[in-house]
Amino acid sequence: MSGSVPNDICKLRSESLTILEVDCASPPKPPAVECTAGCCSQCFSTDARPPTPPPVLPPTLAPTPLNAPTVTQAPTMNPTRTNSCGTESPITRGINIRRELSNVSDTGLLVNPDSPQGQALNWIVSDDDRYLCSDDPDLAQRYVAALLYFSLGGGNWTQCSANSDTPCNSTAVASGDTSTSPERWLSSSSECSWYGLTCLQGSDSGSSSITPIIEIDLSKKIFVETTRFLQRFF
Repeated sequence: MSGSVPNDICKLRSESLTILEVDCASPPKPPAVECTAGCCSQCFSTDARPPTPPPVLPPTLAPTPLNAPTVTQAPTMNPTRTNSCGTESPITRGINIRRELSNVSDTGLLVNPDSPQGQALNWIVSDDDRYLCSDDPDLAQRYVAALLYFSLGGGNWTQCSANSDTPCNSTAVASGDTSTSPERWLSSSSECSWYGLTCLQGSDSGSSSITPIIEIDLSKKIFVETTRFLQRFF
């Protein structure tokens, strides 16, 4: 407060205002507040008063942190195949496999999804659980076995086709069949164990050749890739 005590307030001293304490003492000079004689009951000096301590705030409790939500991961299933070819990405792997198989089949047929060659390529790249890499030594052999299946209408075979509804076990094969280990065609097992196929060890490069021994409808066209691949070893 500064200035002068109003006369209206001083008049109250003779009525209801019994105590009126004001900063009307010196120093400083002039005092912070001027008060006429008899108006103020006591004068204080602003220099003599101790500094007003800062307000004491009540202690605040630290906020209780909320528990972070626990992220529950879904259980990881064991993969049925290893989708890894070193530094080859899936796209690069598909391109490299097509380039390798262009040494066996015409590129125009490989890129045609409706041709047996295109179907065999697509199966090798996308559906085969063995997930061969482009440099796998059995790539051409497995491709030719798949090509044989697609070119001979394997989807319509009555036993051991890729269709799991067809029988393929020791009691389902024909009597006297020379297949020693019947496995379903296009299964994840080695193509050498597919029903009706056997593999002979090649004498030149150490690779295997496929000899079909299943009774099939030879009125179907066996593509030149199959015959060339077989003739390499005979």
